[in-house]
Amino acid sequence: MAEDPHAATDGELADALLELQRMRGQIHAAEARLTAAWDARMVWAADGGVSGGAWLAHRGEVSRAEGRAQVRTARRLAAMPHTTAALEAGQIGVAKARLLASARRDELADQFDECEEMLVGHARGLTVDQVARLLRHWVIVNERDGGASSETRGRDRAQVQMSRTFDDMWVLRGILGPEQGEIIARQLDGISRELYLAHKGAGDAPIITAAQRRASALTELARRHASIDAAASPKPVRPLLMAICDHELLGGRRGEPRPFGAICEIDGIGPVPDETARRLACTADIIDTHIGPDGQSLDLGRTRRRASEAQRRALLVRDRVCVFPGCDRASDWCEAHHVDHYEHGGRTDLHNLCLLCTRHHHLVHEGGYGLARAPDGRLEFRRPDGTQIRTDRPNHLPLRVAAPAAP
Repeated sequence: MAEDPHAATDGELADALLELQRMRGQIHAAEARLTAAWDARMVWAADGGVSGGAWLAHRGEVSRAEGRAQVRTARRLAAMPHTTAALEAGQIGVAKARLLASARRDELADQFDECEEMLVGHARGLTVDQVARLLRHWVIVNERDGGASSETRGRDRAQVQMSRTFDDMWVLRGILGPEQGEIIARQLDGISRELYLAHKGAGDAPIITAAQRRASALTELARRHASIDAAASPKPVRPLLMAICDHELLGGRRGEPRPFGAICEIDGIGPVPDETARRLACTADIIDTHIGPDGQSLDLGRTRRRASEAQRRALLVRDRVCVFPGCDRASDWCEAHHVDHYEHGGRTDLHNLCLLCTRHHHLVHEGGYGLARAPDGRLEFRRPDGTQIRTDRPNHLPLRVAAPAAP
């Protein structure tokens, strides 16, 4: 084909595109073989990774869901010689190989191995959508032959996934068992009707489509659950959103310039307009976290071992998640860790504290991993052999608290 695609003929473009698709299949097969060997050796564990998928998300420029899927597919393809051969030969594409791999579940592995050559033969002459339907049918038949009840199948297969798009929308995917689906559907239908009648009675334009009404009903369902009286629940009510704003910003008015350096963002989403923060504050519980010489002290020195509630709130603002490279466990899963251990004279000061999830807290204490704060304030992590764990991403957001002066 000509070097410039625009100078190529229609036939050359089509042939070149198909050739690239075939090469993509070969690359995918090679990647799967390499990934399977890498995962079997648990190479990712040397960096303190929680899993291969988490390591790939941190170092491989993929999402966590994609990283997990890549490792899972590689593990299965390692035991699927007919699928791998067809992929390398360009007889099936990547999408078909992934579908075949998804059908080789642990509980169906023996049945799949017996039928793999037949299934791959059918896949060669079918479209991707047709292969998906074929494999769904095959799975159902073999599950029934295995004697699994519908209740067990529903429980084992039930899952809900949520992922955020580039523009901060959310994609919700899932499959529910018969009872689960009925409960959720009844609740959503009931609330959807309430919302429709409320809008209609108020003279507002009702939400047009059923899908839009269900989206509003799902949000309302979560809102109602979160507003249940804490005394009637064995667990404390958790906030729907955590907004982090400077006090002077909340007291401002529409159109006023934002104070220099003021923070206004929603945890997990990012910066939001000032008026959005003020709207949320109208019905929110507000907790002041004073930082500075006139506010509540965030440095406790050696007078106390455990971090105070004020320090925990400040750590949430600064660290947000576990600071270990590649980890994104939320603050609820984390503990306040002394960078310089308290037993060795470390102080319970904000500069000497950071958030670590339970797993990485154990790695730092019992697993031989090292953690220290560099002179510029960044945290440095080292493996048990002393080598530094390389990371190109900051392990916390800057907080306007100066490090204590060296004695």
